[in-house]
Amino acid sequence: MAKSLMYSGRDLMSFSPLRTLATRTIFTLADWLGFWRYPADLDIDDLASYWHMAYWFYLAERPVTRAVRGSGLEEHFARQRQVKPGLPPDFEAEIRVQFSAVGDLMCNPALDNMAGRYYEKVADLIFNADIAFANLESSLTSAAVVEPTLSLQELPKINASAAQYEVIKGHQGRQYSLFQLANNHILDNGLDGIQTTLKQLAADGIPAVGVNLTEEDQKKGQILEVKGLRLGFVAATYGVNGRPFPAGMPHLVNVVRFHQYHSEADLTLLEEQIAWCRQQGCDLVIAGLHWGVEWEFYPRPYQLEQAHRLAEAGADVIIGHHAHVIQPMEWYRPQRDPERLVPIFYGLGNLVAIITAPWSALSLVAQLTLTKGRLHGKTRTLIEAVQLTPVIQINEEKDGLNSVWLEKLQPLPPFQAQTIPPARHKTYTEAARYAQVVLGPPPTAKGVNT
Repeated sequence: MAKSLMYSGRDLMSFSPLRTLATRTIFTLADWLGFWRYPADLDIDDLASYWHMAYWFYLAERPVTRAVRGSGLEEHFARQRQVKPGLPPDFEAEIRVQFSAVGDLMCNPALDNMAGRYYEKVADLIFNADIAFANLESSLTSAAVVEPTLSLQELPKINASAAQYEVIKGHQGRQYSLFQLANNHILDNGLDGIQTTLKQLAADGIPAVGVNLTEEDQKKGQILEVKGLRLGFVAATYGVNGRPFPAGMPHLVNVVRFHQYHSEADLTLLEEQIAWCRQQGCDLVIAGLHWGVEWEFYPRPYQLEQAHRLAEAGADVIIGHHAHVIQPMEWYRPQRDPERLVPIFYGLGNLVAIITAPWSALSLVAQLTLTKGRLHGKTRTLIEAVQLTPVIQINEEKDGLNSVWLEKLQPLPPFQAQTIPPARHKTYTEAARYAQVVLGPPPTAKGVNT
């Protein structure tokens, strides 16, 4: 028999019978009383807190679709959907580079059966770009791949087999241009996991950002050049799930405590890396942030403040991921450069998901046009256009074999809705409802030109 895929995060729950009963009682009360319909006032860095873990497991099956009460963020992001970017009227375009970005690439046991097929229906969205960027959340390891389980004693290890990695990295000869490795699972296999992953990426010609084998490297970003455009990348994660750093290597992973609940986050590391990219003559700087509260469809208000600070420090594009659900985007006009609009993607979701519930299998593909030219006699590089396309991961079992693939999330024609399996139709319907939380009502559910 094929191995069954996890439906929601609750399938990872591993508590004692008594604590499991207590947890399910809390879930029932939360359903009746609605005290978790809005984001909870919890310190999300307190990983050992039972109350925090109960909240995590509850949201894994009942994600929060409202912003922090009284924050005004729902109205703010609704207005943001009306922003129409573009180049200034007197901008003389010379170079255009297409850039695509997706969120988390995790492991999924059904990938073993999907060589050459996983990306087939969405490959052009991602790999037709001049540069394709993603967060590789599943590190490789020379040790045995272990099953993910989650409890107060053990956070899950997310690592991909060699066969799964081959599917994840690209499609039929096309592959990602750059992987972010700064994420909360990068130390799941310790130094071996990072070394094994970097060795494989080097063999495949895929550079990485967010991990550093030397202290000097942590002061730098990663630079890619294409079509005469020089792009700098910086990246950081909110944490590494409390796993220990190898002795003498505190620089190994870029960690920025974005979720300092009772104090202001120290963004110095990213600000220094952004400055280094500028010193190297980068036309644009792109920041990858592994952050956000899992299973919440809106960022926390302090994340907006942090994103704006990074934009003022010189980040021209900000790409967020980690929350296991999609979150809205924002256009920010920095005081440092009032002619510029900085797109901030607070959460692109899981492009490769291990948890198969519709809200977790839903993700966004961001396509950006980066344009270099002349404005008022000076060379400038601006964001000309952005398109967001919702994508759904389909997980199905047939004849004892699990399959998984990606499709664009779009309304099904009546004849097709009647011919696909009921479970898939339910996935489409639920995912479309969650997509509207972020993208607004149709027709934006098919792809939004923002």
